[in-house]
Amino acid sequence: MESKIIQSDVLIIGSGGAGARAAIEVSNLGLKPVIVSKGLSFRSGCTGMAEGGYNAAFAFVDPEDTKKTHFNDTLKGGSYLNDSKLVNILVDESPDRLIDLESYGALFDRQENGKLNQRPFGGQSYRRTCFAGDRTGHELITALKEEVIKRNIETIDEVMITKLILNNDEFPKVIGAVGLKLKDSTTIYFQSKSVILATGGAGQLYPVTSNTFQKNGDGYLLAKKCGHTIVTPRASIVPLEADKKRTSRLQGLSLRNICIQIKDIEINKVIYEDFGEMIFTHFGVGGPIILSASAHLLRYKNIDEKLKQQKIMLYIDLKPALNEEKLTERVLRDFNEYKNKDFQNSLDKLLPKKAIELVIEDTGIPKDKKVNSITREERAKLVKVLKNFSFRIDGFRPIEEAIVTAGGVSIKEINP
Repeated sequence: MESKIIQSDVLIIGSGGAGARAAIEVSNLGLKPVIVSKGLSFRSGCTGMAEGGYNAAFAFVDPEDTKKTHFNDTLKGGSYLNDSKLVNILVDESPDRLIDLESYGALFDRQENGKLNQRPFGGQSYRRTCFAGDRTGHELITALKEEVIKRNIETIDEVMITKLILNNDEFPKVIGAVGLKLKDSTTIYFQSKSVILATGGAGQLYPVTSNTFQKNGDGYLLAKKCGHTIVTPRASIVPLEADKKRTSRLQGLSLRNICIQIKDIEINKVIYEDFGEMIFTHFGVGGPIILSASAHLLRYKNIDEKLKQQKIMLYIDLKPALNEEKLTERVLRDFNEYKNKDFQNSLDKLLPKKAIELVIEDTGIPKDKKVNSITREERAKLVKVLKNFSFRIDGFRPIEEAIVTAGGVSIKEINP
């Protein structure tokens, strides 16, 4: 059977929101795009499943909102690990791109005055999220689909791209691709001047995912075979495994308004510090500030070796609002109140009940020692433990438990 050849100026692999929007932009330039999808066009991506909304600093609801604030919120939401140039482009262009979507037919919720409605959303300082009920993603992909059809952009369903074709120049350029038609296993050759990969991520890495089954990371392999650097996907925002003998005794204990530091004790370097909430689990530690810490820890130089050498420690300041002098005064007040009691019965106002036994062990003070016989040096040990409650970090939880993974095509090779 003779193989089919399809020609275009730009071949776009993937028909989700990114692929469809790329095709429209190619069409705006007077070039011929072709969209090829491993599944059904516009239905095998993840855009249509998004419910939340679209962030853009229009300031229609909160006049104080600005693009600068949106930029800072986005950097903070990414634990300051996201690429600032790409974030700046996202923030700067998002209002205009939403207007584009409206011109394609997308209908967003509006206020009584006719302006776009905007609601609060995670990580946003102001009400910034534009939305279409609880079906924003569906509205976006439907509008993009209608615009693609309106422009007579060719879409090809159920063809899996197996290889990108490079020319023989000194610096090879992608000039096409080879695809396998899933219905009958015939081969299709695509000739193009450029190729855009819009294949999405690798949601199928997770045992439970709402991603379509096509999201298996095969786009990474296509890019790698063309010479791109692929950062191995691994857990990024994920709970941490810690000294189980200690953390298991605190399992279920949630700490609020505490400070943490994660240190490389070999060189006494603070890798990450934060204020907020965390929780102890049967395997170690979790919670918001631990999840943020994990993203920074992942990128720390030689982290796997450091973990094996037991050089990474978590220090918890249980009383961050008090310096050592003020905390000492607080301890003295409690000791004066409980001066005739055993040490183990004097800490109820200072600590959660579940933490008392372990804190006492760390101080080295006998638990049945009378409070009125505790020395100044022993009080100082207690204050030190309260300000530096320590746990060894042993590693990351598996990628299946990650909220976010890191990896894919290196952003250093992306020219925005």
